[in-house]
Amino acid sequence: MKNSYLIVYDNQKDLRNLRKFALYSSIYEQCVFSSNINEQQIENFRVVIRMTHDLLSLVKIKCYYKNHENVSIIILADGENLSILKALGEDNFIILNSNCRVSEFKENILYLNPKQVSFINITKREKQVLSLILKGKNNSNIALQLGISERTIEAHRRNIYMKLGVHSISQLTLWAINNKLLN
Repeated sequence: MKNSYLIVYDNQKDLRNLRKFALYSSIYEQCVFSSNINEQQIENFRVVIRMTHDLLSLVKIKCYYKNHENVSIIILADGENLSILKALGEDNFIILNSNCRVSEFKENILYLNPKQVSFINITKREKQVLSLILKGKNNSNIALQLGISERTIEAHRRNIYMKLGVHSISQLTLWAINNKLLN
Protein backbone atom coordinates (compact mmCIF):
# COMPACT_ATOMS: atom_id res chain seq x y z
CA MET A 1 0.00 0.00 0.00
CA LYS A 2 1.42 3.36 -1.05
CA ASN A 3 1.57 6.34 1.27
CA SER A 4 -0.03 9.49 -0.05
CA TYR A 5 2.46 12.37 -0.04
CA LEU A 6 6.20 12.79 0.24
CA ILE A 7 7.14 16.42 0.81
CA VAL A 8 10.82 17.18 0.18
CA TYR A 9 12.41 20.43 1.32
CA ASP A 10 15.85 22.05 1.18
CA ASN A 11 15.72 24.32 4.25
CA GLN A 12 13.62 25.20 7.30
CA LYS A 13 11.87 28.13 5.59
CA ASP A 14 10.69 25.83 2.80
CA LEU A 15 9.58 23.28 5.38
CA ARG A 16 7.42 25.91 7.12
CA ASN A 17 5.83 26.93 3.80
CA LEU A 18 5.22 23.35 2.74
CA ARG A 19 3.67 22.49 6.11
CA LYS A 20 1.34 25.47 5.69
CA PHE A 21 0.31 24.26 2.20
CA ALA A 22 -0.25 20.73 3.50
CA LEU A 23 -2.22 21.89 6.53
CA TYR A 24 -4.55 24.20 4.62
CA SER A 25 -5.03 21.65 1.82
CA SER A 26 -6.26 19.03 4.33
CA ILE A 27 -3.50 16.56 3.45
CA TYR A 28 -1.22 17.11 6.46
CA GLU A 29 -2.07 13.78 8.13
CA GLN A 30 -1.17 11.95 4.92
CA CYS A 31 2.25 13.59 4.49
CA VAL A 32 5.80 12.44 5.15
CA PHE A 33 8.34 15.28 5.30
CA SER A 34 11.97 14.67 4.34
CA SER A 35 15.05 16.75 3.59
CA ASN A 36 16.56 14.04 1.39
CA ILE A 37 15.23 11.11 -0.61
CA ASN A 38 16.42 8.12 -2.54
CA GLU A 39 15.11 6.22 -5.55
CA GLN A 40 13.43 3.48 -3.50
CA GLN A 41 11.54 5.96 -1.32
CA ILE A 42 9.81 7.59 -4.28
CA GLU A 43 8.03 4.38 -5.28
CA ASN A 44 6.26 4.30 -1.91
CA PHE A 45 4.30 7.50 -2.58
CA ARG A 46 1.49 8.63 -4.87
CA VAL A 47 2.52 12.30 -4.95
CA VAL A 48 5.90 13.95 -4.37
CA ILE A 49 5.90 17.66 -3.56
CA ARG A 50 9.29 19.34 -3.96
CA MET A 51 10.31 22.94 -3.31
CA THR A 52 13.73 24.15 -4.37
CA HIS A 53 15.28 27.42 -5.58
CA ASP A 54 18.38 26.29 -7.45
CA LEU A 55 17.94 25.82 -11.23
CA LEU A 56 20.47 22.99 -11.43
CA SER A 57 18.62 21.13 -8.66
CA LEU A 58 15.33 21.65 -10.49
CA VAL A 59 16.70 20.15 -13.71
CA LYS A 60 18.14 17.21 -11.74
CA ILE A 61 14.78 16.70 -10.05
CA LYS A 62 13.03 16.50 -13.40
CA CYS A 63 15.54 13.91 -14.62
CA TYR A 64 15.44 11.99 -11.35
CA TYR A 65 11.65 11.70 -11.21
CA LYS A 66 11.22 10.99 -14.93
CA ASN A 67 11.60 7.23 -14.26
CA HIS A 68 8.60 7.24 -11.93
CA GLU A 69 5.56 7.57 -14.19
CA ASN A 70 3.18 6.22 -11.54
CA VAL A 71 4.13 9.02 -9.14
CA SER A 72 2.71 12.51 -9.61
CA ILE A 73 5.11 15.38 -8.96
CA ILE A 74 4.46 18.95 -7.87
CA ILE A 75 7.48 21.24 -8.09
CA LEU A 76 7.39 24.68 -6.47
CA ALA A 77 9.98 27.02 -8.01
CA ASP A 78 10.88 30.72 -8.03
CA GLY A 79 10.06 33.21 -10.81
CA GLU A 80 12.88 32.93 -13.38
CA ASN A 81 13.54 29.25 -12.61
CA LEU A 82 9.82 28.63 -12.99
CA SER A 83 9.86 29.93 -16.58
CA ILE A 84 12.93 27.89 -17.53
CA LEU A 85 11.53 24.75 -15.94
CA LYS A 86 8.19 25.11 -17.72
CA ALA A 87 10.06 25.55 -21.01
CA LEU A 88 11.72 22.16 -20.44
CA GLY A 89 8.29 20.49 -20.57
CA GLU A 90 6.05 19.29 -17.77
CA ASP A 91 5.70 15.53 -18.37
CA ASN A 92 3.89 14.18 -15.31
CA PHE A 93 4.81 17.29 -13.33
CA ILE A 94 2.80 20.21 -12.11
CA ILE A 95 5.03 23.26 -11.77
CA LEU A 96 3.87 26.09 -9.50
CA ASN A 97 5.34 29.35 -8.30
CA SER A 98 6.73 28.85 -4.79
CA ASN A 99 4.78 31.99 -3.79
CA CYS A 100 1.45 30.63 -5.06
CA ARG A 101 -1.67 30.89 -2.95
CA VAL A 102 -2.71 27.95 -0.82
CA SER A 103 -5.93 27.75 -2.88
CA GLU A 104 -3.91 27.25 -6.10
CA PHE A 105 -1.83 24.56 -4.43
CA LYS A 106 -4.97 22.83 -3.12
CA GLU A 107 -6.59 22.98 -6.57
CA ASN A 108 -3.58 21.23 -8.09
CA ILE A 109 -3.54 18.58 -5.34
CA LEU A 110 -7.20 17.86 -6.10
CA TYR A 111 -6.41 17.69 -9.81
CA LEU A 112 -3.62 15.16 -9.24
CA ASN A 113 -5.31 12.84 -6.83
CA PRO A 114 -8.75 14.04 -5.75
CA LYS A 115 -10.01 10.70 -4.43
CA GLN A 116 -7.10 10.17 -2.09
CA VAL A 117 -6.96 13.79 -1.00
CA SER A 118 -10.51 14.76 -0.23
CA PHE A 119 -12.82 11.80 -0.55
CA ILE A 120 -11.08 10.19 2.40
CA ASN A 121 -12.31 13.05 4.66
CA ILE A 122 -15.98 12.65 3.73
CA THR A 123 -18.21 10.92 6.26
CA LYS A 124 -20.41 7.95 5.39
CA ARG A 125 -23.55 10.13 5.47
CA GLU A 126 -21.88 12.76 3.27
CA LYS A 127 -21.04 10.02 0.75
CA GLN A 128 -24.72 9.03 0.72
CA VAL A 129 -25.75 12.65 0.17
CA LEU A 130 -23.08 13.10 -2.51
CA SER A 131 -24.31 10.02 -4.34
CA LEU A 132 -27.88 11.34 -4.37
CA ILE A 133 -26.78 14.84 -5.43
CA LEU A 134 -24.91 13.29 -8.37
CA LYS A 135 -28.10 11.43 -9.31
CA GLY A 136 -29.81 14.81 -9.70
CA LYS A 137 -31.84 14.75 -6.49
CA ASN A 138 -32.67 18.03 -4.77
CA ASN A 139 -32.34 18.65 -1.02
CA SER A 140 -35.97 17.85 -0.18
CA ASN A 141 -35.89 14.54 -2.11
CA ILE A 142 -32.60 13.56 -0.44
CA ALA A 143 -33.99 14.44 3.01
CA LEU A 144 -37.09 12.35 2.37
CA GLN A 145 -35.09 9.38 1.09
CA LEU A 146 -32.60 9.43 4.00
CA GLY A 147 -35.19 10.27 6.66
CA ILE A 148 -33.46 13.41 7.91
CA SER A 149 -34.30 17.12 7.75
CA GLU A 150 -33.71 19.31 4.75
CA ARG A 151 -31.54 21.63 6.90
CA THR A 152 -29.30 18.66 7.72
CA ILE A 153 -28.96 17.94 3.99
CA GLU A 154 -28.02 21.58 3.41
CA ALA A 155 -25.32 21.26 6.09
CA HIS A 156 -24.01 18.04 4.50
CA ARG A 157 -23.95 19.72 1.08
CA ARG A 158 -21.97 22.68 2.50
CA ASN A 159 -19.50 20.28 4.14
CA ILE A 160 -19.09 18.26 0.93
CA TYR A 161 -18.43 21.40 -1.12
CA MET A 162 -15.91 22.66 1.45
CA LYS A 163 -14.06 19.33 1.75
CA LEU A 164 -13.85 18.85 -2.01
CA GLY A 165 -12.96 22.49 -2.66
CA VAL A 166 -15.88 23.07 -5.03
CA HIS A 167 -18.37 25.93 -5.11
CA SER A 168 -21.13 24.78 -7.46
CA ILE A 169 -22.93 21.71 -8.71
CA SER A 170 -21.04 21.97 -12.01
CA GLN A 171 -17.68 21.87 -10.19
CA LEU A 172 -18.95 18.96 -8.08
CA THR A 173 -19.99 17.13 -11.25
CA LEU A 174 -16.58 17.76 -12.84
CA TRP A 175 -14.90 16.46 -9.66
CA ALA A 176 -17.08 13.32 -9.82
CA ILE A 177 -16.23 12.75 -13.50
CA ASN A 178 -12.49 13.15 -12.79
CA ASN A 179 -12.83 10.57 -10.02
CA LYS A 180 -14.80 8.18 -12.18
CA LEU A 181 -17.87 8.48 -9.96
CA LEU A 182 -19.81 9.54 -13.08
CA ASN A 183 -19.40 8.45 -16.68
